[in-house]
Amino acid sequence: MSQSKSELRLGDRIMVTTNDYENDIRNGDLGTLIEVFNEPINGAFGTVLINGIPIPITRTVIEKLELGYAITIHKSQGSQWPTCTLLLPSYAQSMLDQSLLYTAITRAMNRLFIFGETEAIKKALHRGSSISERRTNLLERLGTKTA
Repeated sequence: MSQSKSELRLGDRIMVTTNDYENDIRNGDLGTLIEVFNEPINGAFGTVLINGIPIPITRTVIEKLELGYAITIHKSQGSQWPTCTLLLPSYAQSMLDQSLLYTAITRAMNRLFIFGETEAIKKALHRGSSISERRTNLLERLGTKTA
């Protein structure tokens, strides 16, 4: 099953990118591709399981889905997982601030793995937030001492 430049396969992790009130799925919902049909059945190319509900993948629905193995910090807001991996590439340092880092870190309930340059993280911690001045215990949660 093709979806833009990606090939969807049985068992793929899927994310909803646009609300679909008819199927009761919302932007940010995650699911799993549980069926792929060789030929369309009643206009559906397969089935995705979202929130325990099987949703037929029609032309309308597939436009609202993307692979959900990795998501942005912004798309993760409002969700939490037992274990998270945070990738902070050097080219993204300029947009990283304390608020965005806080959002990323608080998505993890038990474990968090951070991959990136230590200097980028330090700069973000001291950059503050572009949104507002917010007091958090982020430095303590990371075990970092302020300079």
